[in-house]
Formats: sequence, structure tokens, C-alpha cells
Amino acid sequence: MSGAKQIHAAELLRTKAIQKELEKDYDAALELHVKAVEAFLQLADVAKDSRSRSIYATAAGRSLDRVKEIKKVKTDVRPIAPDPYSSQVQQYILDKSSLINGIRYPAWDMSELHSNPRQSSGAVHSDPDGQPSLETIPQAESIVWLRPAMVLSRPLRMMDPTLSPEDVVQSVVTDCSVVAAISVCIQHGKKFGSKLMISSLYPQDVHGLPCLSTNGEYALRVFINGAQRKVSKSFEQLSLADALLIDDTLPFFEDKQFVGVSTGRNQALWPPLIEKAYMKLMGGYNFPGSNSGVDLHVLIGWIPEHVLIRSSQFRKEGTWMRIFKGYTKGLDYPTGAVTQVNSSHSGLCLATLGTPSVIPESMNVNLLPAHNYAVIDLEDDEEDQYITLLDPWCQSTSESRLPEMKSCEFDPKLRLNWREIYTYFDTIHLSWDPNIFSKVYYNLDNRVLTDLKIQKRVVLSPADNLITVISSLEKGDVDMRYTIAVYSDVEVAAEPSGQIGPYSKTVGLPIFKEANPSLPRRTSGGNHTYPTFMNNPQYRLTIHPKGSINNNAPTSLYFSVQGSKDLALNVKIAWSGGERLVIPGKGDILADSGAYSYGIAYGEQLLKPGKYTLIVSTFEPRHQGEYEINLQSSSPLDIEPLPMEGVGMYPATLRGTWRQDMAAGPKGSARYFSNPLLKVSIPTSMTIMYLQGTFAATGG
Repeated sequence: MSGAKQIHAAELLRTKAIQKELEKDYDAALELHVKAVEAFLQLADVAKDSRSRSIYATAAGRSLDRVKEIKKVKTDVRPIAPDPYSSQVQQYILDKSSLINGIRYPAWDMSELHSNPRQSSGAVHSDPDGQPSLETIPQAESIVWLRPAMVLSRPLRMMDPTLSPEDVVQSVVTDCSVVAAISVCIQHGKKFGSKLMISSLYPQDVHGLPCLSTNGEYALRVFINGAQRKVSKSFEQLSLADALLIDDTLPFFEDKQFVGVSTGRNQALWPPLIEKAYMKLMGGYNFPGSNSGVDLHVLIGWIPEHVLIRSSQFRKEGTWMRIFKGYTKGLDYPTGAVTQVNSSHSGLCLATLGTPSVIPESMNVNLLPAHNYAVIDLEDDEEDQYITLLDPWCQSTSESRLPEMKSCEFDPKLRLNWREIYTYFDTIHLSWDPNIFSKVYYNLDNRVLTDLKIQKRVVLSPADNLITVISSLEKGDVDMRYTIAVYSDVEVAAEPSGQIGPYSKTVGLPIFKEANPSLPRRTSGGNHTYPTFMNNPQYRLTIHPKGSINNNAPTSLYFSVQGSKDLALNVKIAWSGGERLVIPGKGDILADSGAYSYGIAYGEQLLKPGKYTLIVSTFEPRHQGEYEINLQSSSPLDIEPLPMEGVGMYPATLRGTWRQDMAAGPKGSARYFSNPLLKVSIPTSMTIMYLQGTFAATGG
């Protein structure tokens, strides 16, 4: 089918879907909208330019939004949805995630990742997006934007082979984490011959090093929102040739001193250009210093690891050995590890350190609070371990612009032993070479993650052949997209658990509360060790045969309950013919979500067609809050609440006390009839349900 016919077919599907909505034929509308989503995503996948790709992705998003709205109106509709892990949907999510701080940053095609943008001819380039904000920068009113050729005393040069971390100078911009990231990349290049960070700046020469632009326009490749991205202009029709991020104007004070990072007398241009590009990406120069691991993940794609020194899980010797091996000798990997790095296996780790927000007066080392320090060397002489730190934050003149800034006439390097490091610092920000790991990416479009980067390091034994990762967000109805990246030092396979089958049910009720404020019973009965366990919400779960009514083959069932993060939850499924259970026996429980867990409990089980009882409980009685049950099955299913025991009956309560002479033992004992006896008058035929409970006596 030609491109024009594909476009017409996709638009026709959307038109028909809207018509079916107007006719209130929601099943047909849903199916047509899903087909329209797939058609538009396929168009976006083969589009040759960013503008067309964006148009098709937006059209797909509109149809997908209609799918969600229809499912809200018609809750019993059979769910039909495109495969969220197909290449088309993955591309759609990446395209939809391109807008950051009001500017669109499209993903670079794989064919573009190692290409060199051609520079447009003509007038000197000025960024149509304007310059990054300088709001909150000290003396902002005296700052001017100038091209370096108008300021620097020597001929412009992008690179200088003599550049060292000690040349890097941080001025008044509070981006200490970014400057520390630049410093450790310079040191890595000197020590291991790498091109970290500089290989992301364009244009480049034949050696893959950034070079001066003929018209003052530059591009930066970054890794953000799940993809390598070109930090682009604000209009949509782009090609790599004109998708250059910034012009070469930089902010200077009136005395011609740099506002941002500089390299002192060296005057290499690539650090301030990369800083400017990153500040634009982050919304301006009013950037609060954060975590160098996060900054390096964006700028070079290395994997961040955040080590909390004050954590109970911090291990002094183990942490030192891991960092030292990764930085100087490489890591020890098991057979089969992916090690696409240089043969020496060195330089696999970058590190910076963060200080606490308050520096104790007793500290005998001159450190700044809430500041990032670059690690430029590690030593281990078997008697002691040492780290050499670099603090580039200093003024470039004798006149201080910020009271906490130090003068450059002091040595910015600081050598501390490992004991001083874990005593004085709060955090270690590590970055690991991703080429030493197998990796799997999933880009997901859901409402389940914050805009913060979350990283977790998990050590598994060979017996742990399966681990489940759940991402969640307690932030209401927030539409966000996110990427799950799985890294391992052996080959791994990651797959979404996804939806087990085409049938699903959701039950959401404000329970774990009193059914009626005037009644004394509660529906939050606690775990099975409490006599009130039977009061917990129970449901009749019916799993129907798939296909033939005589088909008794087991079906896959996924079940979960979600509630407040303060609720410890559990789900049990029992064999009971769908009737309410008082105390389920061990043989009755067919599926269990396991130990009580806060916020969510889930499980998976093969069950034959039939009627079952599903029980939801909190760990402690009388813990209240709303929850939602989600069921997914490869066979049709139904779920309905079971009424509590005694519903519709007249209650009567009698309380007594067992004295020594009245505690006569169980049935069959000689004095059994000396136990308390109760006389119940029954005026007419009726059903009686009786409950017995014991209570601990209290003094007073």
C-alpha cells in the first residue's frame, strides 16, 4: 500500500470510530480506535522526517485517548489494546516524551548517532529559542551575551590536549554536579584515552573530536527520556542538518569574566558550550547542583549508582574494593559476561562525592556544604586507601562574587584517606560503563512513575532466576511516561508480565470501613490469626470455561489489590464453592499473594473453571482505607461481593466471665455440663448464627 493510501486508511479508521461512538456502539468504536492507533503508529515508524513522525504520533495519541475514555464509560467492554511493547508503540512513547521544558528534543535515528551534521551556510547562527534563563544568578543585570571571539585574548580553540581537571573553574552558577561531571570526564580521557562527553558535541573532525563551527552553531547528543536525543529547535520540521542546539554566545560579566564554567588560561571552548546546552535542557542557568551520576547519565549515558554512606546497608571495605577495582583495574566478571570494553578493563567507573547540607564545626577539613567534589585519583598501598578530590568552585578574579567561593590561588585538589571520606561525606555518586552489562529497555506509557530518576542495585544469586519489578506512583491521576532499563553482568532476558489474557475485571470500593456507621461491626478484620478475620471483604470469583462448556482446562489468573501505601495488604483465593468462609483451612487456600506488603499485593495462579472465594485483608484489624482489586484471566470471569455473615439478622450480644469453677473443659470431659449454659427462647422457626470470642482481661 502506498504512503498516501496508508494515510487515507488510518484517517478513515478514525472517522469510522468516531461515528460508532456517536451511535453509542462502543464495542465497535473501541476496536476501530485501536486499529487507528496501530495504523498511525506504523506511519510514524516509517516516517522520513521528524515533522511527519510527530503528526502521526499525535494522531495515534488522540485515538488512544478515546480508547481510555470509552473504557471509562463502558466498563464491561472486552479490552482491546495495541501491544505496548511493539516497536510502533515504543516509538510513539519516545516521540510523545520529546517535549522538555517547552522545547522539543526529538530522538536521533540510529543512523544519525555517529554521523556528523553538515553546517548550514550563510549568516552567523543565532538560536531561535533564545538564550537559557539567567534568573536568580548573582549580578544578572550586569551579564551580557557575547561570542567568545569578542572576549578571549587568544585565537579560539575547541580542544586543547593539555587540558586537565585542575583547569576547570566553576563560577557563580550553582551547577557543581555538572562541573564535577566535566572534570571526571577530562581526567578519564587523560588516564584512559577516552572521549567521554566530548564525543557528544558536534560538529566533529575526522578523529571524532568536536571542532569549531564555521557559523557558530553546535549540537549536543544527550540521553534523556529513554532515548539519545538531539536538543533541537522549538519548531517541528527538523533534519539533523539544522537540529543544532545552541549558538556560541556565552554569558559574561561586564569585566569579561565567565558566568558559567571555564578553563582558565587554557580557554578550551567545549566545557562552556556543553554546560550551556545542558542548562538549556534543564530550563536555565538557575540550576541547583544535584547528582553527578544523573548528569553523567544524560551527558554520556553511563549508569548512575547512588551510594548512601549513612545507610545501614553501607559497607566500608566492600564499597572501596568495588570503586577501586572499577576505577583502576576493572571488575571481576563471571563467565559469559558482556565486556565490550578495552582489554585492560580499566576506567569502568567514574565517581564524585557529595557533602551534607550542614558541615560540623569539628571537621578539620575545609569542605563546602551540599557540594559535589570530583574524584580524580584513587590509591591503595595495602596499608591505607586514598582519594584525590577536586573542587573547581573558585572565582577567576580576586574579587569574590559569592561569599562561599574560594580563591583560585589555592590548590583545588584535596587528598583524603578512605576513613575521612566516609566520615565527612554523605553520598558517593558512581557512574558505570554500560558496555559491561547486558541491557534491556522498555519505554512505557502509563500513570505510574514520578519525574525523578529512581535507581536500585540488586545482587542476585544463581538460584534467583526470576525477579518481578513493579513501578508505582502515589500521586493521583498523572499522565507520565517512563523507561525501565535492566542491566546485568550476565546475559538476561526481561519481559513484561503484561496482561495474561483478554479478560479483566476491576473492583474498587471504599471498604475496610464500617459498613454502616450505626452498626458495630467492621470489615477490616486483620490477618488469619485474629478471630475477626472472617469480617474481611470476601468475593465470589467465578472462572468460566474457555470455549466449550465442558472444557475443564486450567486458566491463568493474575490477581492484585492496590491501596494506600500505609495499608499492609494480602489476597487469598480459596476453594469453597464461592461461599463465604469463616476460617479457611490449609487445604482450602489455592492462591496467596504471600507476605503482607504495603500498597500492593499480587499473585498469579493456574485455576480450573469453577467458583472460588477471594479474601482481601490488612495485617492488623480496623486499618481503614480504599482499595482496588484487579483480575486478569485467559478465560471469562466474574466477581461479586459476598454479604457479611449476619446481614439482615437481628443481633443480640451476651457477655460473661469464665471462673475457675465454670471452666469445665471440652465436650467429652466429665464436667462438660458445668460450663456456662444459656437459654435461648425461639418464638418461631428461624436461622441462628452464633459467634464466640475470647478477650484478654485488663486490670482496673
